[in-house]
Amino acid sequence: MAVNEHSSETFVRDVEEEDDGNVSDDEDTVEVERKFLVPVDFHERLKQHGGRCLVEESFTDEYFDRDDYAFTMNDMWLRVRDGKWELRYGEPDNLDVPSKGTDQLRRTVYHEQHNPEEILKTLQSKGLLENSVESDDLAYVMNSEPFRSFATITAVHKTFGVPSVQDLLPAKISVEAAELGYRVGEIEVSVDNNESIPEALQTIRKLSELLGFEPLANMKEEHMQNGG
Repeated sequence: MAVNEHSSETFVRDVEEEDDGNVSDDEDTVEVERKFLVPVDFHERLKQHGGRCLVEESFTDEYFDRDDYAFTMNDMWLRVRDGKWELRYGEPDNLDVPSKGTDQLRRTVYHEQHNPEEILKTLQSKGLLENSVESDDLAYVMNSEPFRSFATITAVHKTFGVPSVQDLLPAKISVEAAELGYRVGEIEVSVDNNESIPEALQTIRKLSELLGFEPLANMKEEHMQNGG
């Protein structure tokens, strides 16, 4: 189970389906996450605080949606990553989690599908296909529907491990750098139960300040103030 803090809200999500199609049901660990804009010198900053690169990989994603952006507007993402189809979509749920301040907690159960036939069934069940499905070839069906590719992104993804810093909890930091220089990072802290979520959130906030990571919400507010 993972808690994803975005802007002033905290999202709790379960990623139910693994890459091999099996359902993950690990209720013993809660993962608390928040996304940030990452500075250019993030390598040096992480190194100063004991960060160590654990994984590095590159990929190209091509995203698809309907002309009315029905997917994007409903928390659904259909993409081809290095030639393989992936569908990710969220459904709201409820969770009783202790919170501090003005943080609002809500739970979103996320489903991930990699089998083209299962993806087709999901799109059909949600009424996102205009024509009857006469083929299990997802690419063929896409060509016969009002779908289009709206973005192709090549990026490098790096995952770092950060030990306990200044009495904060250990953390995992993922940084995704796109070819146009856009860098988005995610700080993740794992705890044993829901009661420890506030401590995890505190670690994320303090660690982001130490590293100079800027919350995405701040950038959005600045863009709006500038009339963008």
